[in-house]
Amino acid sequence: MSGALKTFIDRSLGSSLENPFKGKYLYFFLQGSAPTELSKESILYIMRKFATQTEMIWEGAATNKSELHQLKVKFEKINKI
Repeated sequence: MSGALKTFIDRSLGSSLENPFKGKYLYFFLQGSAPTELSKESILYIMRKFATQTEMIWEGAATNKSELHQLKVKFEKINKI
């Protein structure tokens, strides 16, 4: 996980302001230089937890080309594209 993403999550969860994420859809795309299964699982756990804590709608994650296509189809269906 990049430092920028970690900082974003940390600051988003620590805010006492109105929740701007509530009800928003979250799609996560994991890309990198041959991530291990353990690193994938860890990052996806963190993102699902972030979605829950911010009351976002977790739509899923893509770690490869076929999963990315599945999320694209889901996104297009929800957004009627």
